[in-house]
Amino acid sequence: RLAEANGCFGCHGPEGTVGAANPGRADRTVPSYGSLMMYAKNRDEVRDWIEDGVTESRAKSETWRAQRDQGALRMPAYGKRLSAADFPEWRRLVI
Repeated sequence: RLAEANGCFGCHGPEGTVGAANPGRADRTVPSYGSLMMYAKNRDEVRDWIEDGVTESRAKSETWRAQRDQGALRMPAYGKRLSAADFPEWRRLVI
């Protein structure tokens, strides 16, 4: 319900199952929730993606920055939109 209410399925697809097209990325898609662990190695990184729109290590990646600069869709930072009480629910959904 939280993901639906915040528009996550607009990019990650219905119930997070199939990512939308993202022509600025090498793989040309937004990750589905199922492939999220390719981009987040642990719960803290999942939280970073949700709160900040990127993990610290990904933000340092030259490839990630180049794709972003070439028009790849950007993950919105939800840290200011969600309350601290919302994050335990996110952890249950993605881990």
